[in-house]
Amino acid sequence: MPITLPFGPEMVSRSEVFTADEAAELFFTYYKTGGILAEYTLRPVEGFTKDGRNIDLRDAGRTC
Repeated sequence: MPITLPFGPEMVSRSEVFTADEAAELFFTYYKTGGILAEYTLRPVEGFTKDGRNIDLRDAGRTC
């Protein structure tokens, strides 16, 4: 399934697309525990600054 990003689509598998109830459960669990449920796996993500530069979000200490 494509997700539109600033520099083109990112393809994700169907298992990475959540219903509203699944997303709420995942968010609430993370909020309460600081972790995710065992049946989920994190994958590397990236973000973008407003000037279009790429940021690796795995490095929480990095500044823009």
